[in-house]
Amino acid sequence: VPMGQALMQLQQPALSQTGRPKNSILLTQFFTWAGVTGMINPIALESIVHPDLLPFERPFVLAHEWAHLAGQADEAQASAVGWLACMRGAPSVAYGASLYLIMEAASGLPGENRQIAMKQLDPGVRADIDAILLRLQKGKPTVQRTASRVYDEYLRANRVADGTASYGRALSLILSAPIRDALSGYTITDKQQKPGDAAAASHMGNR
Repeated sequence: VPMGQALMQLQQPALSQTGRPKNSILLTQFFTWAGVTGMINPIALESIVHPDLLPFERPFVLAHEWAHLAGQADEAQASAVGWLACMRGAPSVAYGASLYLIMEAASGLPGENRQIAMKQLDPGVRADIDAILLRLQKGKPTVQRTASRVYDEYLRANRVADGTASYGRALSLILSAPIRDALSGYTITDKQQKPGDAAAASHMGNR
């Protein structure tokens, strides 16, 4: 399965279990205000995801959280491993990971260059990105800043030296070996579109 293949290619330990992702009534409002898409319950070792995630967001968010369960504490590494796993999945799953990559790359461009680049995208892709941004507008800046500060301290305490800034290194990891090399032979024709692929994230872990 995709996550198992990604971990094997990167010579990382296999993920022993994934379990079904869960929603939390208590955490959902906080997730919305803080701009959080998901997290790992460190006690039960299960993934909790925002129930309002759009269908094309959910696979990558879940893969990111499963990468944490596989031992990738660093946010950039979890994103890179999750991206690789999604790209090994069905086209609809790979599409969500590609949206993530586009948005990460665009965020590093100066404003004018970013606008020019985004205009070159397919209208459907731009519409999906706009939908993601619209969902994120429900966040509250004060809660986001507080949550970011607390999580930054948590990451640093757990040996992630640059804290929440580690998110920004994901693009560099994806573009460098071994992740780049692991997907060097990828073509979309390798995958077959099947009915129900939008829900394929539930089948990405080791089983």
